[in-house]
Amino acid sequence: MKRFLSIAAPDTSMAGYVSRIIKDHIAENATTINKIFEDSKTKIF
Repeated sequence: MKRFLSIAAPDTSMAGYVSRIIKDHIAENATTINKIFEDSKTKIF
């Protein structure tokens, strides 16, 4: 990964790159993530 970044995006840190991947993943899958979260809630009453 470091070698890839040093060539493809030399001004990008590893942490910044990984954060961007996670942010994009969450944004693209927000509907599914929210459904899983809602489905997993335990009904108290």
